[in-house]
Amino acid sequence: MNEQNRYDHEVDEAGTQETVAGTSNEFVTLADLLDIDVTNRRAGSVKMMAIDGKWFDIPINALDADEESKIRKQAIRKLNGPRGQITEELDELKYNCLIIDKALDSRRTAMSFRSMELASKLGLPVAAPEMIIPKLFATISVADASREVISLSGLDEPDGALGK
Repeated sequence: MNEQNRYDHEVDEAGTQETVAGTSNEFVTLADLLDIDVTNRRAGSVKMMAIDGKWFDIPINALDADEESKIRKQAIRKLNGPRGQITEELDELKYNCLIIDKALDSRRTAMSFRSMELASKLGLPVAAPEMIIPKLFATISVADASREVISLSGLDEPDGALGK
């Protein structure tokens, strides 16, 4: 068997794949990256059950990693441990509420979890989402909605699994 047609039966998979630009064997260019609309994020909605059993559809947008990181830092409590040690613990309810509040798509709804009117109706002194959301929605619904926002944002993928 001659050397030239020895590998004719094998397929060059890398050469046959389509790329973002639409033609094969073409890599991403600066123009392709400049065309990305960074203000238009993935959108979706989550169903949340109110404490009275009614279901509501809440419009959401994806978050980026920086926003999630800032929310995580806000939700960390410092606790005094034994022998004067300070330990940090994530307040999961506060974290979930802040994730839902930040992801709320204000272009598709006039509702806000920071509404003073809503806070006063609930008897709260401040319009803080971490205080309002748990009074309106079931805790499991809050946790599920937060997981859906994280999933929509692509932040739940292990390192390296997104591009495959």
